[in-house]
Amino acid sequence: MRINPNIAAQAIKRYGYSIHEDEQTSHRIITNDRVELSERSKTYSDLMGEVKNIDDVDEDKVNDIINRLAAGTYQVDLGSLAESILNQGY
Repeated sequence: MRINPNIAAQAIKRYGYSIHEDEQTSHRIITNDRVELSERSKTYSDLMGEVKNIDDVDEDKVNDIINRLAAGTYQVDLGSLAESILNQGY
């Protein structure tokens, strides 16, 4: 198969916009391509932005809790836990 270089060049040149002919005036109208995101993808993008702003996990604190759980020495202040849950609206 042989590709005509002139046709290929024209195709590459026109990539990115479309040419439509106005039926009333017979003029060519050049419109740029565009992309519309769905509401779901917008929500996903917003959530990913929020995730990037979340502080990193304190791995030392997590490891300390894991070790205390394994040793059976981890104590939970139930009153403080209940108060935190109520203050967060859960």
